[in-house]
Amino acid sequence: MKLTKTSVANLTYTGKPTLYFDDEINGFAVRVGSTCKSYQLLYRNKFHVQKVYTIAKTSQCSVQDARETAKKLLAQIIMGEDPQTEKLINRTVENVNQLVQMYLDYAVNHLKPSTIDSYRIYAARHVAPLIGSMPVKEVRRRTIQQLYEDICNGKTAVREKGKKLRGLARVTGGRTTASRVVAFLGSVFRYAILQEIVDTTPVNLIKKAPERKRTFFLDSEGYYLFGKMLSESPLNPQAIKALRLLAMTGYRRNEILLLKWKYVDFSRQLIRFPDTKTGAQNRHIGLPVVELLKQIKAEQPDAKPEDYVLPGRGKGTHFTDIRLVVVKMKKEYPEFAEFSPHTLRHSFISMGVALHFPDVAIAPLVGHSVRGMTNRYSHTNSAFQIHAANIISTRICELINGDASLIGKELIWEPNAQGI
Repeated sequence: MKLTKTSVANLTYTGKPTLYFDDEINGFAVRVGSTCKSYQLLYRNKFHVQKVYTIAKTSQCSVQDARETAKKLLAQIIMGEDPQTEKLINRTVENVNQLVQMYLDYAVNHLKPSTIDSYRIYAARHVAPLIGSMPVKEVRRRTIQQLYEDICNGKTAVREKGKKLRGLARVTGGRTTASRVVAFLGSVFRYAILQEIVDTTPVNLIKKAPERKRTFFLDSEGYYLFGKMLSESPLNPQAIKALRLLAMTGYRRNEILLLKWKYVDFSRQLIRFPDTKTGAQNRHIGLPVVELLKQIKAEQPDAKPEDYVLPGRGKGTHFTDIRLVVVKMKKEYPEFAEFSPHTLRHSFISMGVALHFPDVAIAPLVGHSVRGMTNRYSHTNSAFQIHAANIISTRICELINGDASLIGKELIWEPNAQGI
């Protein structure tokens, strides 16, 4: 039948939903249900899957308008598009906030919890205020470029009360944060492409300002002053232990703060991490680290394998206030203005290089992968790694403990009788 204003008006419900097809346009029909009538287009997409696209209720538009819409949809289908799928996607993901949440729900099962936590902060503190309500289809490269500039200029900076007791949330922005937020959005839009929500990513060819690279590290004199500062400043005892462990291992901050006794193997001078930034790892430690860990263990006679090496104030918690301690330290000692816990990681590696240890000796101690084809085929044995850990950590420990005679003195390791 030819669908006209009169013919559509005369159609009545027959007890079950019924489709009445138009004679002129293939797939164009009126669906008569128990409560309303609606214009629909039935078609098969490029994969020959049948789809139904509801154009509008008959009370919302005329037959002629619905017919024109059906023609436009058919033209899109001929070009390989799938208007019904597009409609569902637009309904599910109306703006950037919804797309970001969809990505985070997906990423929970694919990324580390710490990464997810950072992504949630980027989303809530930077993406949502700037482009969160923008329709996904309207996000362009210039949108992301402007977001980058706004974060660099501190537009999303804020200081407010945090969720924790006496907590203060400090969002500062800056170049580094801006780059990380853009990288996060890059992952979001790559996911959107895989889900066929968008065809291309707008996070491309973003012009970024050069980030300020960290150049500050502790040389022999720096370690000596660092040790003097630890002994003179009234720091939290837990913070001093954490900083000493970080200095003598070169580990990442959370690798020390989240360290548990069950990971420590004293007899083998080994720490067995079940998970790190790059997966599970076994890392050898030097004798000064072993001695310090034994001293800490002696102060915790009732400690269980599941307990943290550096416990917090509450039961089952770990020490977390190292950042606040570092902030106070930097105020008291201007020469450490650029210091951060990560400085100790750079410094440990630099000390290893200064002692002329090769990359294949230093990398396993700090959890780095060794690049280069030759290094990929090189394997260092445990004895050599322990030897390197002993030499590097001993030199750092002696400097921190105040041995000024070592300042500027070069120490080169030599193979012993066992060839290590």
